[in-house]
Amino acid sequence: MTDEQRRKVRNRVTYLSIASLVVLLAVLIVLGVTDRVETILFPIAISVCLAIFWVVSDVLAVMWLNAFEGKNDAQKRAYYIYAGLDFIGLGGLVYFMVDLKGTTGILIYICCIFLKKRFREEFSGTDGNRQEEAEEPMADTQPEIEGQTESEEVEETEAALEVEEP
Repeated sequence: MTDEQRRKVRNRVTYLSIASLVVLLAVLIVLGVTDRVETILFPIAISVCLAIFWVVSDVLAVMWLNAFEGKNDAQKRAYYIYAGLDFIGLGGLVYFMVDLKGTTGILIYICCIFLKKRFREEFSGTDGNRQEEAEEPMADTQPEIEGQTESEEVEETEAALEVEEP
């Protein structure tokens, strides 16, 4: 898949995600204005719109981008855990919106956000790079001059630091 095709797919996913959230907002406004917040329509509308958002952002995006190509089994497993945590987090968000008296739903959502980050990095392969970078020794901050030994470098530094006395 070319970069142009990937960009088009990402744009499509972004537009569909935004559209589902706009529909959710419109439904919430309509239910709020018509005083139907207490009916069963409110949690159903929230659940359906967030489920559509999850399907577009976590399922269709992966299918359209062929994101499993070249991934090993551990990375695929990490994606499934990531998508599951995202779904559970959105469920916690729905629970929070429906039951505004407690904070259980928002805590579930926040915990899932922090947990899924690790699995997303594992799926995309970025967590291994961080470990490799951490294992590398710190590079010398001084640029090396060709043909110059370490003792010559020390002598030059000492000479530069010496202050001429009158």
